[in-house]
Parts: sequence; C-alpha cells; structure tokens
Amino acid sequence: MQPFGDPLTVPLVWRRHVDLARVASAICRFGV
Repeated sequence: MQPFGDPLTVPLVWRRHVDLARVASAICRFGV
C-alpha cells in the first residue's frame, strides 16, 4: 500500500494531519 499513491486516501491523510495540527495549536494556545 502506498500512503500517497491513492488519490482517495490523500485527502483523508491531509484532513487527519490538519486535525492533529489544529489540536496541537489549541494545546499550545491553552498551554495545557
């Protein structure tokens, strides 16, 4: 399986990455 080979899995991985980045920024913002 190629993580970046399937054009259908790329948006899912990107969305998941964006969610993780959003959570990380929120944690850094609240300083928890």
